[in-house]
Parts: sequence; C-alpha cells; structure tokens
Amino acid sequence: MLGFVGLGYMGSRIARRLMDAGYPLGVYNRTRDKTRALAERGARVYDSPRELAADAETVLSILLTPEMVVVEHAFHAAAAVSWRTLERRAVRMAVVAMGPAWVSW
Repeated sequence: MLGFVGLGYMGSRIARRLMDAGYPLGVYNRTRDKTRALAERGARVYDSPRELAADAETVLSILLTPEMVVVEHAFHAAAAVSWRTLERRAVRMAVVAMGPAWVSW
C-alpha cells in the first residue's frame, strides 16, 4: 500500500490519480475532512501519521509551508524509523523555502 500525506489542492489530485491507476492508498491529513472524497473511493484513512507509516510500503508527502514541514518531521519521528531507512520509502514532492522550520531537522 502507498501512504499519502498532504491532501491539499495538488496532493488530493495526485492521490486520486494513484487510485485511478489501481494503487491501494492509505491517507493522512491534518484536516480530516480532506480525506473524505478519497475514503469514499476506497482509501483507508489513518488517525495518525505513525499508523500510516507502519502500514505503508512507501509514503508520499506533498506539503506547502515550512510549518507543515515541521508536521512532516513529527510524522517521520513518530514513525520510529531511521532517516536512512525512511529515505528508501519516502517521496517528498513539495519544495518550500528553507527557514526557521528547518532548525529541528
């Protein structure tokens, strides 16, 4: 199963296309309401990033702002996997300006 974090304007469309192509999908979004349309199409909605990471073979994320990147960092930490391991199974698709949010990295 693919995991997908970040179901905003772009993320929701990419996730939908992955489902259209036949990939089983698990999703997590801070705003749970944004998961509804994908859940209706068969995506499994997760209550936490940790649960999603535990089940997914690969996690894709698309985040917009540095503040959201901090959330992504918490996601990786909560997943309890090392960065070396995670890099083999994480795909980050958004580029944000580097700033204070990166200090925690």
